[in-house]
Amino acid sequence: MSSPMKKFYTVLIFVLSVAAMVYFFPRQGKFKYEYQKGRPWMHEDLIAQNDFPIYKTNDELLVEKKEVTKDFKPFFRRDDSIGLRQVSNMQKIFSAQWRAYFIDKKDLDSDFFADKSLKRKRALAAEREGMKFAVGVMSEIYKTGILKSEQLRFVKNGELHLLEGKVYNVVLVSKLYTFQTSYSFVKERAKEVEYDGRYSDILKEFTVSFPYEKFIDANLNYDKLTSDKSEQKLLNSISLFRGMIQQGERIVSRGELVNDSKFIIIESLRKEFEKSIGDNRNEYLVLLGQVLLVGLTVLMLFFFMLYYRKELVQRLRHVAFILLLIVIIVVLSGLAVKMKTINIYVIPFVLIPIFVRVFFDGRLALFTHFTAVLLVGFFAPNSFEFVFINFLAGFVAIYSLTNLYHRRKLFMTSILVMLTYFAVFIGMSVVKEGSISDIDWMQTLWFAGNGLLILAAFPLIYLFEKIFGFLSDATLMELSDTNQPLLRKLAEEAPGTFQHSMQVANLAEEAIHQIGGNPLLVRNGALYHDIGKMSYPEYFIENQGNGFNPHNKLNNIESAEKIIGHVTEGMNLARKYKLPVPVRDFIRMHHGDSIVKYFYYNCLKEESGTDVDISKFTYPGPKPNTKETAVLMMADSVEAASRTLKEYTEKSIKELVEGIISSQQEDGQFDDSDLTLRDIRVVKELFVKKLLNIYHARVEYPKEISQENNKTEE
Repeated sequence: MSSPMKKFYTVLIFVLSVAAMVYFFPRQGKFKYEYQKGRPWMHEDLIAQNDFPIYKTNDELLVEKKEVTKDFKPFFRRDDSIGLRQVSNMQKIFSAQWRAYFIDKKDLDSDFFADKSLKRKRALAAEREGMKFAVGVMSEIYKTGILKSEQLRFVKNGELHLLEGKVYNVVLVSKLYTFQTSYSFVKERAKEVEYDGRYSDILKEFTVSFPYEKFIDANLNYDKLTSDKSEQKLLNSISLFRGMIQQGERIVSRGELVNDSKFIIIESLRKEFEKSIGDNRNEYLVLLGQVLLVGLTVLMLFFFMLYYRKELVQRLRHVAFILLLIVIIVVLSGLAVKMKTINIYVIPFVLIPIFVRVFFDGRLALFTHFTAVLLVGFFAPNSFEFVFINFLAGFVAIYSLTNLYHRRKLFMTSILVMLTYFAVFIGMSVVKEGSISDIDWMQTLWFAGNGLLILAAFPLIYLFEKIFGFLSDATLMELSDTNQPLLRKLAEEAPGTFQHSMQVANLAEEAIHQIGGNPLLVRNGALYHDIGKMSYPEYFIENQGNGFNPHNKLNNIESAEKIIGHVTEGMNLARKYKLPVPVRDFIRMHHGDSIVKYFYYNCLKEESGTDVDISKFTYPGPKPNTKETAVLMMADSVEAASRTLKEYTEKSIKELVEGIISSQQEDGQFDDSDLTLRDIRVVKELFVKKLLNIYHARVEYPKEISQENNKTEE
């Protein structure tokens, strides 16, 4: 993508993000005073400009609502069609089962009830008597009413309203039946059945054993619509106000402590102010103000990224990811404030710094988190408290999550964030309330929910990796396992290159630890940077063990092509094995656009007087564009060259390291990276120290110390 188009899309992403956030901003006026309970009033004397009511607190309203509704009786309707249908069904089954039962007990033929005998008539008479009992007792139950057990939760005080005709009458729940009580009632009544005719014993046995439960069904239904209307009518009768403030009345003076009563009055003024703004405001002016606020805040983030992480601004995926996180959090917060059923503190704001910390760095994570918290702070209740508590939580999340390849790290981060919320909330509550007993401990449940939602980071990190092509520490740990198929293949087919890669990984990882960067990323880059050499390992000196050098049969240009080709071959293998893009960057950048000097100078010597095409000896590049890729270039060159030293002394190793890295620096290989001169100096010193340890080189002491050592040895 061309540079102008990339800039256009970057600007477009920022503009769309601002538009999305402003769209979900609550359209409400903002009270111009900041205040806290238990703190002095820091503004000018507050005088009432108009009459306004003093609102009751939520706790007061809650108590009154409980008082008003404690005797509320829910409304139920009886469905008589259920009883009629079930009794009708029972009659059909009763007759058939009685006849089968009678025939079985008397050992009669199955067509006994087809004849006209006296015995048959007496059996039918007993049947009618039993049927009369069953119908009577079941009708009695259905007339009284059968209630579903789960609907008992609507009944608070043992009474309900039951529709009788067109009138709702108060009925005791204890007088009604449930499935269990109605079944027990029928069984008990069946034992008391009396019949003077023949077969009374058989009839009694049958009525007791008959399956009445099959025909018992609830016929009382909760009337939610009528109940809700009636309950709402009771709630509407509660006054929202506890008094009035008259125009011109002094509410609070400058420096005066905002105690409980003052706080309630100021809160009432704020509600009235925002209500009046909502009734009279100019929608377009409010919208314009929100666009300016959000736009400037996002612009602040843009300049931060442009100054400190310029490479991110040039990558649309990275910009889109960071802004998407902010937009999602702002949208969720806006919805929470509008709905008022979900506390805004349950939203896991620290997921933003966790994700940015995992994929980028801690500094960007903290600034991105601060940007999101500021944006939500424009409309969050108690803005200062909100910004303060979430800023601290984000700070704790960033600096407690040093890596994510240990699962316990995220769990510990979740615990620490919850404890931070608890501690700050308790501290602020004590300052405002002046008492621990008055703290709203139920509020801490939202913080607990917040902590649990933080654990969603694990699956989301995997999802974002796949969508945006990022790399987490967990994935890097998996890739650095030398049992990975590609690394196993490298160890088998090019063992010398594999050992070289391991040494480079150790050097580069330690260097990045010293100057700051991603050690896991550079280690992976080092392990995979030379995988292209597997295509023809014998052309590289570290794999030549028998004294045969195939370059002897090639001219300089052909040899250079073989050497340079390992970069292209490496990229082909990386794509085949689906290595992540950040790891592939090490393969294509570890030589930058440098030249294969040995064969180039050989060619100049052999073909003196003719023009040599330097492009034939130049790596395709590009140059390293990060600290990690630049450090790998240094470590790769230094480690390979160190194998050619004839003697390993402090002097020879220092000259080697200084010469190679200075040459790369003069060649401009580090121009696109963010390495500083101090970083390069630190890397040089570290490489010298590590190579001295690797080759057990003897340190050259000053002359005086050397003589002293010789005397000691003598």
